[in-house]
Amino acid sequence: MKSKRINILLVEDNPDEVVLIKEQLLHTKDTNFNIASVGRLDAALSWLAESQAEVVMLDLILPDSRGLETFRKVYGRFPEIPIIVLTCVGDEALASQLVKEGAQDYLIKGQGDIGALVHALRYAIERHSAKKNSQEALKRLRELNETKSQFVAEVSHEIRTPLAIIREFVSLVRDETVGPLNEKQCKCLDAALRNCDKLTDLISRILDLARIEAGKAELHRTKADLTSLLMQFRNDFTPVCQTKKQTLVLDVPDNLPMAHCDVTSVHNILTNLIGNAHKFTPEKGTLRIRTKEEGRFLRIDVEDTGPGIPRDSLEKIFEAFVQIDRKDGPGTKGTGLGLKIAKSLVELNGGCISVDSTIGKGSCFSFTLPVYDKELPSRILIVDDEELVVRMIEKVLRYSDLKLEVKSTLSGLDSLIIAGEFKPNLIILDMHLAEVGGEQVLLSLRQQSRQHNSKVLIISGDVHSLTEVVRDGADEVLAKPFTPNDLLDKIRILLNLEPKTYLEPIEEKGR
Repeated sequence: MKSKRINILLVEDNPDEVVLIKEQLLHTKDTNFNIASVGRLDAALSWLAESQAEVVMLDLILPDSRGLETFRKVYGRFPEIPIIVLTCVGDEALASQLVKEGAQDYLIKGQGDIGALVHALRYAIERHSAKKNSQEALKRLRELNETKSQFVAEVSHEIRTPLAIIREFVSLVRDETVGPLNEKQCKCLDAALRNCDKLTDLISRILDLARIEAGKAELHRTKADLTSLLMQFRNDFTPVCQTKKQTLVLDVPDNLPMAHCDVTSVHNILTNLIGNAHKFTPEKGTLRIRTKEEGRFLRIDVEDTGPGIPRDSLEKIFEAFVQIDRKDGPGTKGTGLGLKIAKSLVELNGGCISVDSTIGKGSCFSFTLPVYDKELPSRILIVDDEELVVRMIEKVLRYSDLKLEVKSTLSGLDSLIIAGEFKPNLIILDMHLAEVGGEQVLLSLRQQSRQHNSKVLIISGDVHSLTEVVRDGADEVLAKPFTPNDLLDKIRILLNLEPKTYLEPIEEKGR
């Protein structure tokens, strides 16, 4: 008895190949294949739009389409259907590219027996099903994580006001504004105030982390003098270290290049790392801050002579709410959020963070920041399904005197792959894409862009829809038609670039 029927669309323009494949599959003993066939790409797209298929067997060379574009057009319209590519050419590079872009398998005509073909069909369906289930599970986990972050942020925000009121009333009593106190009462109120301050700090850190995880952290990366910033920290922390008779050493080389970073977030990073070093270093210990140039990055080390961190704890130390039990640690507990926030801010600034530690000798936290380079090109990805509009934007950018690296695509689905590899600083996205809604692409791109702090500029001819997309995650909007200078002004603002102009007038405008 045969199993459930499997619907196949065979896209092949050679009648002999069609007959051969049908004969092979229709005589399979344990599987019931229902095979429909078409000989052109446009017919295949129409068939798939109207009928259901569990798998597509696709020849790359058709009368109306050839090569990789044949696969891209089918996959772009119907990414939910597994595709097995059939070809006469054994090209390993092409096979690798096809699988990378979403093909389930790649078979050469005339090679392999019927068993191999049947297995390929079954495995394609199973792999695609497993991939779909994984994607749905991942989507659900992301939704749950966003719900969790939103809940924590809202609860934390609601706690702040009553906590502030509690602290003010306790402070009024402690200052004896409403009557005299004895010494024991003063100590009790001092403890209440200290814990109010600790709770306020915890809530502030939770809200900071929620903003970062939601992609709402406001960073303005610009040219920064790291030497001056570190000298300021040395001056600010020296009196703090003197309370424990600690030595604070700053080691900065001459002519250190400028950094490209958001100064406020770097201040937060250093406050966390230096504050931890002070907290965990015993009396008469040493704190050392070093920096040096490493290629196109500046490396900052914050080293202490504290008790050290166990080797098996180093991997999880940057996770939220993780507190490592250092051996010299009674009274040195924190919120467990500082290092998580520091790591997120370092990555948003384009750097990375690490830790090295030896029990009994101390720890060294290191992070990097990009060197400021005015010649460093900004990366821009253009996503629009109208080729004329894409070419117009490319021309505007090419003839401007901005230093840019530009990539473009007519496919919203392809843009997700390109963005993951290209890591653009700015994504110019049309809100009305033919194959998939711009809102869906915006959501997916925004989830990716949190990894590298991309900006998203939405362009659309529907002026009314532009008022909604900023709430959905866009950083800026631009209505079509627009002038070259309108576009360049938006790009300059989003990328913090110096004012530039368009060097050559053009006739095309966005639709």
